[in-house]
Amino acid sequence: MPEQMIAIPAAQAALCGRICYMVILDDIDRHILLELQRDGRLTNQELADRVGLSPSPCLRRVRLLQENGVISGYAAMLSQDALGLSITAFVRMTLLAHTPEVVDAVEEKLRSIPEVVEAYLLAGDDDYLVKIVSIPSPRTKTWYGANCGPCRPCPRSRRHSPSPSPNRRHPFPSPDRAPSAVVTMRRAPAEARARS
Repeated sequence: MPEQMIAIPAAQAALCGRICYMVILDDIDRHILLELQRDGRLTNQELADRVGLSPSPCLRRVRLLQENGVISGYAAMLSQDALGLSITAFVRMTLLAHTPEVVDAVEEKLRSIPEVVEAYLLAGDDDYLVKIVSIPSPRTKTWYGANCGPCRPCPRSRRHSPSPSPNRRHPFPSPDRAPSAVVTMRRAPAEARARS
């Protein structure tokens, strides 16, 4: 059996109608995930050949990984250079206050700014680490002041502009280093929610 799902009942009530499942990944599942991270456009036949399966069981495993949320989607990776987006900067932000209203306002603002491609909530002195990608322009220098009204720079806050790296994205850990189990959350079926 390629994977095993174990419901964790204690989490059901706490997660408001969501059930946690532990998805056990074997070496073939991990190999599938590694190959799809390297090339998400592989045909099922090509993927099956790379992982040593026939096409039907390979497709069944990929569908199970998708249904269980281990594979959350597929996307094209674009070239920043080809699009003229030569500026990459990381900005550390500290909130003026930590009320739900301020947090919601900051997150809504960050979602509305096209140059923000990633934002992480941090623990520690700073509250957010924001990744900005843009074309070179005078606007880039004034980005922080113009877009972060509900925030203040922390005394040590700086904008960091990393040098480009030829290998910007690597797959998640290879099969020999990946964890053996992944916890996923799914909406409980309507009949299960009605019983609880």
